Amino acid sequence: MRWTGEERSKIYEDLRTIDVSLEAAKLSLFEFREVAGFDRSEINLLALLIAEARAACLSYLVNVVESAESEEAAAIQNRRHKLERRRSRARPLLQQQQE
Repeated sequence: MRWTGEERSKIYEDLRTIDVSLEAAKLSLFEFREVAGFDRSEINLLALLIAEARAACLSYLVNVVESAESEEAAAIQNRRHKLERRRSRARPLLQQQQE
């Protein structure tokens, strides 16, 4: 899977937004622990659920990104190796022509 530069930037921005937003939600929940009428253990449980959802969500998304980036790196490496092979074959010919 190949992404444009704009798509790649958006993906990384969205990953960061998800991470920051879910962390902020968890921290905001903790504020309710100090307010009368809210069950502290229930708030803690909800915070754990958010933390679990954050970890599961980012794990899946990052694995997809990692796979795509690895494929892209392999494709670039293959192109580079082809170019290097062409250059190394061309050098002896150039040297012979110069002699």
